[in-house]
Amino acid sequence: MATIQLIANNAHGWLSGDFPHGPPRLYVTAESEEFDERTLQAWQSEGFEVTYIPYISTRSKHYHETLRTLSHGLGVGESYAIVAYGDAAAVCLDAHRKPTAKLCALIAYYPTSIPDTRTRYASTVRVLVHLAGDTVDVNRNQEVLGIQGKRKTMTKRIEPGKGVGGRLNLSYPAYSYMGVYPGFAEHDLNEYNRQAAELAWTRSLAVVRAGFRAEVDLERVWEDNIEYKFRRPDVPRTIETINPTTRPHVTYAPTLTGGIGKRELTKFYNSFFAPHPPSLRLRLLSRTVGVDRVVDELLVSFAHTQYMDWILPDIPPTNKKVEIVLVSIVCMRAGRLYHEHTYWDQASVLVQVGLLDPAAVPKKLKQQGVKTLPVVGKEQARRIVDVDSVPNNELIPDWDEQDELDIEDDETELETGAETGLEDDEHSGEDEDEDEEEYDESEEDNGELDGEDTDVTSQEEETTKVDAKADVKREAEKADADTKSDVKKAKAEMEPEGDEGTKKGVKNNVKGKSKATDVEQDPETSEHKGGEEEGNMNATSKPTFSIETDYEDDD
Repeated sequence: MATIQLIANNAHGWLSGDFPHGPPRLYVTAESEEFDERTLQAWQSEGFEVTYIPYISTRSKHYHETLRTLSHGLGVGESYAIVAYGDAAAVCLDAHRKPTAKLCALIAYYPTSIPDTRTRYASTVRVLVHLAGDTVDVNRNQEVLGIQGKRKTMTKRIEPGKGVGGRLNLSYPAYSYMGVYPGFAEHDLNEYNRQAAELAWTRSLAVVRAGFRAEVDLERVWEDNIEYKFRRPDVPRTIETINPTTRPHVTYAPTLTGGIGKRELTKFYNSFFAPHPPSLRLRLLSRTVGVDRVVDELLVSFAHTQYMDWILPDIPPTNKKVEIVLVSIVCMRAGRLYHEHTYWDQASVLVQVGLLDPAAVPKKLKQQGVKTLPVVGKEQARRIVDVDSVPNNELIPDWDEQDELDIEDDETELETGAETGLEDDEHSGEDEDEDEEEYDESEEDNGELDGEDTDVTSQEEETTKVDAKADVKREAEKADADTKSDVKKAKAEMEPEGDEGTKKGVKNNVKGKSKATDVEQDPETSEHKGGEEEGNMNATSKPTFSIETDYEDDD
């Protein structure tokens, strides 16, 4: 079987030298005699020894034998990786379901079929699958009592995946790329799609490097680029940090300044970028380093005392001070800059130099009640640097009014609560019972709406019921004890005098306390009514205890 081999050149030293012998081995395979040369060169420029193996379906047996010999010749601690496309990717995914010696990474681009979505590969190999198109075949091997049966293949629709990244919920890492088709990662095919190809490349490179445990120092190259662009402007040295073989480009998005290719970038940096005003200052706020890119969040400040075409093209000096937060996303290839995308809020810059007045609202919008344009000046940068320096939501007209309404609502609730508390003292136990029953029903509804959280809600409801029962019981016992104490006290006062009228008067007093009323009782009927009142008092506590019965019925 014919193979094409590319030997890596790691002269720049950007790939970690942890490998025991030579560069790490990477095998690329697809169903054609020749393959996309740019892709092979891209892997080679990342420091890998690249070998291409064509997959010929008519020679499937020989292809499987070749896969089994890829680890031959590797020393202790050495390993290899496979990047496969199309039919070859399907074969490799199936062939390496079982542990394979020294295979550390397997990347499958748009395989025509994939293993059972529940398949788990060995922990020693990192697997990544890129799916494109509308459907993919899924192979399932039937097993009965541990005996492997016939293979069953089903066609499944490829879903968009989670969020915006296309991550699929399979037992092995897989992504879907919507709107593109198999071949999207090969430059020499009509299906090639740059955005999808670069996203897949970043993911693939991350998996392969992790498999080889390779480390790359991207910050050093980027810091050199910044140094020779801003601190010590030096165009030749700036260009040295840029990869000349990948059609590099720099784009300052708000002003569409920059350049594509070495010649344009040299012209831009020479004539339209430097020199900078002496007041220019850069302060790093945050930095994120990925497998092939660096993202910087920078505070940039300067006095506009000269032409600065990269940020204010063709604008004469205004002598205004500017503070702006700038975000640079820098992608690296082969250890040097491939492209730089830089963003900032140009409206804020224009406000600060006096070219944009926030009060300059178009007449039609003024008639609709708009008072100011939603733009800010240096407050934007200062808020990013110090979160407490500038208040929130100043451009939202109703923000403070909403706070006032919330305060008024809170005060109304407090007042209503106080009034309700006084009224509740005059309510009977039956009202309390109704309130508790309504509370129980709402708790039951929440349990049903929460779905999977129903059991947790039920436990909370049960705890609430127990607490309510205990509170109600304590209140009833207290009321009963107070009444008995008053009766005993009345008897004690009555016995020394021996006056029957006094006894009746005391009973009237007890009855009056129970009813919380000053109505005078008939002495002849006081004993009878006193008995009724004691019965009424017990009846008043019964509805409260009926909640306990209701809770038990609910359970």
